[in-house]
Amino acid sequence: MAVVHAVGTFTVTAASAAQITEAVTWSDAGTHTPQVALFFSVEGGTGAARGFVGMSDGTNEFAHAIWCSDNVTTADAAARTTQSGCLLETDSTGAESGLFTVTSFGSNQIVLDAVAANAFGATNTVGYVAFAGYDNAVVLLKTVKASAGADPVTGEGFQPTAVLCSIGGVTLDAAQTTSGQLQLGWAAAGAGGSLTPAAANFRARTTRAPTCLASVGSHRALNSTRSR
Repeated sequence: MAVVHAVGTFTVTAASAAQITEAVTWSDAGTHTPQVALFFSVEGGTGAARGFVGMSDGTNEFAHAIWCSDNVTTADAAARTTQSGCLLETDSTGAESGLFTVTSFGSNQIVLDAVAANAFGATNTVGYVAFAGYDNAVVLLKTVKASAGADPVTGEGFQPTAVLCSIGGVTLDAAQTTSGQLQLGWAAAGAGGSLTPAAANFRARTTRAPTCLASVGSHRALNSTRSR
């Protein structure tokens, strides 16, 4: 099967913990079950803005969320990172104010439920990119070292041909009010397979390295393949 993707949006309604079932339309107009999905949202409000990036492979997931106000100072920004869901809302204190998890990837659909009925406090439009057709796909979380030099990611069990990365710079499941940042990047192997086999190899550019990272994507399996 060829690798396919789907792009779309859905709405998380304020104060609603109702299940969300999103119908997925694939690039080849075929019928497939998502293997992995990236979610993202940025919303503005009166004097404040918020946003999040999350990923899920149907089993492993994470989300980074930020909140900030006008004329941002240390006291006007907050952030949070979790492995308990992939749609995350935080408030001005860095507390978890809304959280959804992928209940299942089904045929042409993504199903999400609120964690412990933890509905979002504000309505969010969520964009997503979903992928199918890979031999393997996995979401991992890693702490990135705060110094220059190679920092391998292990545990995938296969040679990635594509990697998506998101970094929040926040201690896992803890409120942070000193700063808020979201970073998103990606890489693909060239003809010579430029991605390191069985590991994505990351290099810190400054001493202020972010602390959380996730990668997804694969095609060629190694001996210790982790299949989905």
